[in-house]
Amino acid sequence: MCDSTVPATILCKIGGSLLDLPGLASVISGILCRNAPSPTLIVPGGGAAADAVRTWDTVHGLADEAAHELALAAMDLTGDLLAKLVPGMRQVCSIQQAQRAASDGVTGLLCAGCFVNSAEAQGHPPLERSWRVTSDSIAAWTAQVLGGASLILVKSVSLPPGITLADAAQIGLVDEAFPQLAQRLPLIGWINARGPSPAVETWILTRSAG
Repeated sequence: MCDSTVPATILCKIGGSLLDLPGLASVISGILCRNAPSPTLIVPGGGAAADAVRTWDTVHGLADEAAHELALAAMDLTGDLLAKLVPGMRQVCSIQQAQRAASDGVTGLLCAGCFVNSAEAQGHPPLERSWRVTSDSIAAWTAQVLGGASLILVKSVSLPPGITLADAAQIGLVDEAFPQLAQRLPLIGWINARGPSPAVETWILTRSAG
């Protein structure tokens, strides 16, 4: 396996707004079954924990780096919940661990804090330290770090037909930095997990994806 890529890996970012969804475990398990045999890496959203960090930042005027670290910790907390809901996922803290999980056929669960620090230390472009970057952009950035993996956003709402990346950011479906970080990914999919029959909808398909 190439040292810098995880072939055919699909990243699935689980929106933090879904943490109160009954049956979330079944939704995730269904996604994993549909992705097979491609390896899947789950990226947890921040949810209410990240909202708390935003509040602390507003009240206390945290330094950008401090708010960034706490927001990553919020993602890791929700990741702990997902690990309890869907046993058997393997924590992924580095590019190398993502590669091993994929090679072993095990679903990975991103540990956002240690993964971001590790990848940046290896020379990958650093993430912007601001609230323009949330778990959506962190998922897109991770997909780029893993050699341009496909990304599926699992959300609580439907995707408006024909909407662009920029327009989606404008109306708050994704964060502000997402269009720039996601524009070169081969495939971006969307799932409304609160819909009657959650299924992947292709949002962006680049020429390189065929």
